[in-house]
Amino acid sequence: MKQKPGSPPVAASAEERFGPPLDYPYLLGAYLAVNAVSDLGIFVDGPDCAIGKAEHVFGAHDRRSTLLDAAGASRVAFSGQDLRRAALARPGDGEDAAVALARQAGVAAVIVDGLPLCLVAGADYAARARVLENRVKKPFLALPRRSLNADWLDGYDAVLTALARRLPLDAGPRSERRVALVGLLFDRNEEDRRADVAELARTLAALDFELVSTWPCGGDVRGLSAAGTAGTILSLPYARVAARALTERVGARLIELELPVGLEGSRRWVATLGAATGRQAAAGAFIDAELRETSPRLERGAVGLFQGRKAALCADPHFLPGLAEWTAQLGLTTALAASVGRLREGGADRLSGRASLMLERPTSGLLRAAWARARAEGATLLVGSSDARRAAGGGAWTELGFPSRTWHALTPQPTLGFAGALALAQRLADGILDVECSSGARP
Repeated sequence: MKQKPGSPPVAASAEERFGPPLDYPYLLGAYLAVNAVSDLGIFVDGPDCAIGKAEHVFGAHDRRSTLLDAAGASRVAFSGQDLRRAALARPGDGEDAAVALARQAGVAAVIVDGLPLCLVAGADYAARARVLENRVKKPFLALPRRSLNADWLDGYDAVLTALARRLPLDAGPRSERRVALVGLLFDRNEEDRRADVAELARTLAALDFELVSTWPCGGDVRGLSAAGTAGTILSLPYARVAARALTERVGARLIELELPVGLEGSRRWVATLGAATGRQAAAGAFIDAELRETSPRLERGAVGLFQGRKAALCADPHFLPGLAEWTAQLGLTTALAASVGRLREGGADRLSGRASLMLERPTSGLLRAAWARARAEGATLLVGSSDARRAAGGGAWTELGFPSRTWHALTPQPTLGFAGALALAQRLADGILDVECSSGARP
């Protein structure tokens, strides 16, 4: 937990100093990645709470998740080991569940990981994965033993990196215009994340690229294997390590990009890609066309709505800087910016000057105190996940990010690209109007 130097409030109570941080464990990020590949399973060395952890995704954040199945075809299996059994474990203990999982017709590969109580007992999951793979003749991919010192975004990248290093890839002629997009946060199978994939594919097509594989996009392992024919790999922040590993195997060109959030972030994304690939003219034409389409909508529908309002933003550390940039462009003042997990890739520098107070993995007590102060100073809207709102203690709220338990997308609702900029603006506008209508400030 960190806050911007010299910026009150200073944590005083025990809850503010020692409460749970706004962050998630390594295994939960791994579950999100497995959830995003339709025929990928995960075997967890540990007790049955491995299933309970999957319920943070299945049916809660993602109404279309297939991680669990009441009929027995769940993609999550566990060994049943507890601390005593783990200390006395013999080779092969608990592996029947992994074998049963891999033998399901709908499972093409299995990730292997362990809960911390089993990791500290010294289990060798890489060796166990090799034994299981020889036994079942399907890929078993062990994750690095990092659950004690890494967070959810590390776990997400770790699953994709394991696939990038070991997954059989398609062979065939590669060309520079064939693109694999690696490192999208596809944290649920609903229409918001599917719309992100469609928006990025539309953008790439405008620059004469063919998107052959997206890591991940809710499709199957076979769809990931198509990256073997890509001549260009575009790396997004959620899986930098995986993108580099895949690039080494394929021999493609690697281009690392930030997230295209908001109009300026999307313009910069397209311009950077165009400059890196000699497509400046196509990039410029696409940007001009998109701005001609989106700017009038914002001017007619949002002029005066955002100016002078204050909001608090809580988002994952990759999305937060772009969100703060976009809200500032709309005219909202960011009274508080809180990252769900540790800041990465210069996130603190990108947020500097955009928020009156910046918090990194705040405790629930510290976030509640900061939100109360922001409201006292005129902030009216909290933008963040279900857990951010619970930690902050209520108030007007636009639900965004993981986990979203009360807002689900049945229709396309992107957050990335030019279309995503409009959709985000609409959701923020809805939040502001709800506040003002409820308070009587508007009829």
